[in-house]
Amino acid sequence: MKLTKIPFRMEMSAFARHEGSLPVIGDIGKIWPIVAYDVAKELGIELDFISSSQDTDAGQEMRNWIVEHVKPLDRQLMLTKLNV
Repeated sequence: MKLTKIPFRMEMSAFARHEGSLPVIGDIGKIWPIVAYDVAKELGIELDFISSSQDTDAGQEMRNWIVEHVKPLDRQLMLTKLNV
């Protein structure tokens, strides 16, 4: 379920509208880790984890772990715990 209710391609297409940006065309699951790695490298940040494409064994294993362990954030519960 998409929490934003906005089609993913529409969310990402806005980035290409910024002056000086380059549109990236490709499978986001394959391109995003490369972009993240390059940005982290330029910033001098060492990544503890980087995702793998879902068409690989490592990527499928990672996806299965996410499905089993990562749950949507309950905004109301979060605000209650923060006493906001």
